[in-house]
Amino acid sequence: MGESLLKKTCLLTARATGRATRLGHRSALAAAKETVRATERFISSLKILNNPCPDGLKDMDFGAGWTAEAHTPSSIPVRAPRSTPLSSPVPPATQTPAPAEVESSLKTNVEISKMDLPVPPPGEANGDKQPCANEPGSETPAAPKSAAAPAAAAAVPAPSAPAQPRQEIRKGQVTQAEFAAADFASSTDKTIFKQALAELQNLDAELRAKAARTLGAVHHSLSIKALSFCLAVETLPKVREECVNALSAQGTPKASPAVEKALSDKTSPVRLAAVRALYRLEGSASAPLLSGMLKDEDEDVRRRSATCLGWLGETRQLPALRLLLKDPSWAVRQAALEALGNLKGTPALAEIIELLDDPEKIVRKKAFEVLHAITGKQFAQELPEEENSRQLLVARWRAWQKEGV
Repeated sequence: MGESLLKKTCLLTARATGRATRLGHRSALAAAKETVRATERFISSLKILNNPCPDGLKDMDFGAGWTAEAHTPSSIPVRAPRSTPLSSPVPPATQTPAPAEVESSLKTNVEISKMDLPVPPPGEANGDKQPCANEPGSETPAAPKSAAAPAAAAAVPAPSAPAQPRQEIRKGQVTQAEFAAADFASSTDKTIFKQALAELQNLDAELRAKAARTLGAVHHSLSIKALSFCLAVETLPKVREECVNALSAQGTPKASPAVEKALSDKTSPVRLAAVRALYRLEGSASAPLLSGMLKDEDEDVRRRSATCLGWLGETRQLPALRLLLKDPSWAVRQAALEALGNLKGTPALAEIIELLDDPEKIVRKKAFEVLHAITGKQFAQELPEEENSRQLLVARWRAWQKEGV
């Protein structure tokens, strides 16, 4: 009976030791050590210390490297007695071997870890969960690969970063060669131009608009080129408007081609700025283009075009201006009256007389002033506010116009 119990105890000890070694569980290893110590005490109690090896152990196979002689209690030395004796000395048979000796005994059972043993539950004796390499959901990193794998990976050169393509110079942009060869009025103008040219490509729309205004003050052909390119590629109407105004500030017909293209811009503020810029840059030569803008869908563009034509004194544009006297916008009708007054547009007297009865007071007043400017006649000191009196004044102007004037 003693030998059978001893076999079972040794087998359990070997399995616990192998499992603890394979899985790395600290608590399991401690339990295995305690089992070894209990086994030694049990063997001592059976008084088999003088037996080199029980017969029952000789036939057991605990794995390669295990010898019965190495695991008999007689081969485990007893710790030397303390220099200071204890008050109650422990009997030699029950003294616990040194940890180093137990470790030496346990190392011989490493081969038992190769046995196909079940994986212990994740919980340990002390209540702490120790992560296992083969436990589902474990975050414990896998065992490192062999040294040959990293060496082989290191031997493969890392792919180099793709070379950044050079920024392509688009048609119409100012090149570095052009800037270097340009002759500015002063070094200050050159520095200002360089900084403004860079800010024209900034992601901030406010900075781009400011850069356009700055280039407008630098009178140079490269400023015209830079502003024309920006006007062609810019997506925000506010920046395009500033480009048109800056081209107008250049004060030379060389800036006209870009401004003429802006007359067909999809936003009305840009077209309005282009009308004003074209009048300033080309003068009388802009009359045909301005006349075409009298049909623009935006009333401000029509009004500004009519005003500019009146300033130019182009009598050839009288027919187009006469059509604006019936424009649905009172501001456009007023501008057309003012332009006809500047042009002394006698052919439009009939339309002007009818505007004395316009629904808008400001238009009626302007028609009264224009009639006096064109004909030099005045049938009243001021325009009557009363409806009947005003109708009488209109009748007198009609009669005068029919008398053959």
